[in-house]
Amino acid sequence: MGQAAARSAPAIATAALATGTGFLVLLLSPVPMVQGFGLLLVVGIAWPTGRRVARCSAIAGAVMDQGGELDFTILASTPMDNPSVIFGNPRPSNRVLQRGDIIINELAVGYRGYAAQIGSPICIGPPNDRVKRFWDEIVLPGFEAIAAEIGPGKPVENMRVAAQYFRQRGAQSRPIHCHGIDLVTDGPHVFGDHIDVEPFEEVLKPGMVVMAEPNPVTSDGMFGIFLGHTFIVTESGKERIETFPWELVSV
Repeated sequence: MGQAAARSAPAIATAALATGTGFLVLLLSPVPMVQGFGLLLVVGIAWPTGRRVARCSAIAGAVMDQGGELDFTILASTPMDNPSVIFGNPRPSNRVLQRGDIIINELAVGYRGYAAQIGSPICIGPPNDRVKRFWDEIVLPGFEAIAAEIGPGKPVENMRVAAQYFRQRGAQSRPIHCHGIDLVTDGPHVFGDHIDVEPFEEVLKPGMVVMAEPNPVTSDGMFGIFLGHTFIVTESGKERIETFPWELVSV
């Protein structure tokens, strides 16, 4: 029951973000309640002319309809040709989406006492060259480097070292790159210049839950992309508890 409930939380989050795309089949987990929901994260509530407040309402309704509880919704949008967002807004405005925008997002939901988080950018229309290059050369490789250090017996410090990828490639980033999840966000915390851990969690162990959530920012400080997925550390490695693709989605 515990693992099923843990897996349900990110599935509910994904289902909430995909409310309006029922014509696209989603099978993020073996939990029956999420089957039949749309594939694309945020797509159902990210259609042009949609207002952010309305999208938040749609997310909350979808989560609650599935028996979950919404911990937070973080959304922001900005034109890809003239970006001015580095992270989402926990109090989204009524800005109307337009073609050429990118949506930066993060959701956290709970289910039967378990919580999980997820976030992935959505482009309204095809990404421009700058956004695509930033994703291909900075965001995704850095995230993959961090995720590769999640596993039993691996020091938490390894994730911090892996996150240096962003600075090595000339980008900035939010200070935090990873954190644990208990009933809510918890330790260990991985920052760019240090880790904040208790002695018993300095090394990852089976059963620990880790949210890898780097948010690299361009060198000029005008644009950032949040990419986050929740992992369970297992005896043999790790399990990502949803299957949303690691790609730059456009609608």
